[in-house]
Amino acid sequence: MNNETSFWTIKFIDLITPVLTIAAIIVAYFQLIDIRKQKKIEFTYSLYRDFFNYINNNENQEIKNWLFGISKNETDTIKIGDLLEHFEALWSLKRQGMIDTDIAYDLFGYYIVKASKAINPTTEEFICELKELEQQNLGFRDDLFEGFQSILSDMQDKEYFQYSKKV
Repeated sequence: MNNETSFWTIKFIDLITPVLTIAAIIVAYFQLIDIRKQKKIEFTYSLYRDFFNYINNNENQEIKNWLFGISKNETDTIKIGDLLEHFEALWSLKRQGMIDTDIAYDLFGYYIVKASKAINPTTEEFICELKELEQQNLGFRDDLFEGFQSILSDMQDKEYFQYSKKV
């Protein structure tokens, strides 16, 4: 009887070990997914902090006033371009799946739409002028601020921005 009991004990251990191993792998997989989401959120929020450090820097007071409509003075196109570069980087990271898109939209959406409305006469004309200057100065045209235009379009298509269009 002793041999029979030890036979079943060994068989039970042989059967349960792979099941527990598979269960551990599944748990680890979902934990890694959660960790990845958390890292994307942390990275997205660090971009948000960097953006506000940029906006609130005393050297950038002119662009902040321009963005929020405080200043009606003509703003330097280079400074506007610097601001748009932040959104261009955001678009690039979004495209690579490195940031949480919904949180990025929640954090940056207002400022992207606000920047597009602050550009006079229009965003498209402003970017077109910059591309022409680039062509004259460098001899070539690239995809200057296409990311900004793409992310702006995405923002405007988002459901929660539909309400702000009606107001």
